[in-house]
Amino acid sequence: MKNLLLLLTGLTLLTACGPSKYITNDYREYSPRHKKIAILPFSNHYTGRVPNNLTAEELLALRIEESILCQASLFHQLLSQSGIDDDQVQISIQDVGITNARLEKNGISIEDSWNYDPTEIAAILEVDAIVKVNMFKNQMMSREESAIVDIASTILVPRIPGTAQARRLAKRSAKIELSARLIDGEEGVSLWAVDRQCDLDWSQDPDDAISKMNRTISKKFPYRKDL
Repeated sequence: MKNLLLLLTGLTLLTACGPSKYITNDYREYSPRHKKIAILPFSNHYTGRVPNNLTAEELLALRIEESILCQASLFHQLLSQSGIDDDQVQISIQDVGITNARLEKNGISIEDSWNYDPTEIAAILEVDAIVKVNMFKNQMMSREESAIVDIASTILVPRIPGTAQARRLAKRSAKIELSARLIDGEEGVSLWAVDRQCDLDWSQDPDDAISKMNRTISKKFPYRKDL
């Protein structure tokens, strides 16, 4: 029964996004002294209906799983954009494994990190700036729920073209909002930001959806000579 309820919340594919980005007036003052940055676990806010058989602890576990998946995905996206050319990201990025291990060592849980003082976290992580992403959505996209969607859509709700079931499945969608910030580790001022709104549907693996979701953030990320 719980799996059927989770099915109602398992949307996974990014289909359309509208990004906006900007560099603040403080960026050129603070960024030249930066040597290393860290990406925090995504601050994952769930605004949808909670299935009756899903406990608060289970929902939090799903939110934390997604938070770490999104963090790791953005880390790899930024690495893929890094290099020595003028149009590439030129900053050291702390490995997310080190970031999360240092948070844990200092008694900061993944959930706690979502609301922690950015300057205190930067000092703990020994970095010059942090990347903080707030994520708001009304559906989950974890591995567990994605697997349930895959099973249910092939067994419980066969995708037969032209059927009413197929049309209902194709129309199921959700909204996700991202707000990414680059924050100076000493002063706590925002140096760069990108905001985006996205539509999700059932169709793909969550890794692919998260990767596409993070692509605009990584492509527009600063620390490039051609800014």
